Amino acid sequence: MAGIFAAFVYFIPTVIARDKINFKLVLVMNLLVGWTILGWFISFAFAMKGKNKNPDPELSGS
Repeated sequence: MAGIFAAFVYFIPTVIARDKINFKLVLVMNLLVGWTILGWFISFAFAMKGKNKNPDPELSGS
């Protein structure tokens, strides 16, 4: 059970980026350097900063 929880925490940046343009970049970074604390935070930052693939027109106000 602890392993499943640890895997979920490890892949939080990838889960956040699943609908973003830079999903593949975040996934690769998370897999390769996510085990380092700095790599995980960089992956997390890219996941939060990325733009959505299909922005919702209702939310844009146009």
